[in-house]
Amino acid sequence: RFSSRLDANTFLPPLGDAALAAGDTLAARKAWTDALSLNPNSSEPLLALGRLALIREDPEAARVPLERLDSVWSEADPAFPERVELDQLLMQLPVRDR
Repeated sequence: RFSSRLDANTFLPPLGDAALAAGDTLAARKAWTDALSLNPNSSEPLLALGRLALIREDPEAARVPLERLDSVWSEADPAFPERVELDQLLMQLPVRDR
């Protein structure tokens, strides 16, 4: 009654943030991945997973969540602070060969 699948997307991203603050990157990643299993276009876990991958110096792992968020936010206000951060993170990704 107090917690269900419906409100999991509300508490899972902050749980991931708390785990990361405590230094537990595996628990953080799990919380954010679990949140995405409920809502694949949820902005908080997409941005967090992209940040984490770049911190771990794995730009290819960052590409999927950041590009998905870029698609979700395609019409977002470019001055929106998280949109500005997303654009900065996307610039850190290597250009793909075509």
